[in-house]
Amino acid sequence: MANCETLINQRRPKLTIIVNVNLDLLVRFTAPPNRSCRFEIDNEARCFFDINKSCWFRGKERVKAIAKAPKGAYGGDYFLYFDASCGKTGKKYRLYSGKGMKFEDKTYRLCLYYYIKGEGMKTFSIYTSRGETDNQKVFFVSGKRRNKWYKAQLDIHLDQETRIVVEATRGSFDLGDIAIDDVTLMPHPCVEH
Repeated sequence: MANCETLINQRRPKLTIIVNVNLDLLVRFTAPPNRSCRFEIDNEARCFFDINKSCWFRGKERVKAIAKAPKGAYGGDYFLYFDASCGKTGKKYRLYSGKGMKFEDKTYRLCLYYYIKGEGMKTFSIYTSRGETDNQKVFFVSGKRRNKWYKAQLDIHLDQETRIVVEATRGSFDLGDIAIDDVTLMPHPCVEH
């Protein structure tokens, strides 16, 4: 924990006040509020994704398509998942940060937990996007994964024209799912919990 000692001299020359400031607490109270998607309720006010998209569903129980899908959410009771049985082979299914959401021009930390399992999943990617053609891939996963939640922490640069894109690409089979949970966008590093 970083501490800073600041000397504050009052108008009286003999009076000196020493103030200890915990910089970690200072960051928490002065930084803009975090944006987060916990998926515990429909239409979360702090969630920055438009989740009314085809083949992405809010779930509570084990994802139905595979026996080894998550038994539950990473945090809380609900998570968001892409169901490969819904999609077409090779097609990309995307979640976008909400239209009209304007980000401050700076680097953010995007933290999320993801679960990918099954023959039907080809890739899971995260991009930043400035329109239809200007996409920058910031995260990519393919292949088999163990039966657990994984954490991704990404430094991404956003501005008023940039959107965050989460993308699932369906493979050759309809057995598979990708789940995400506890997605947080912060103007400071991720906090372990």
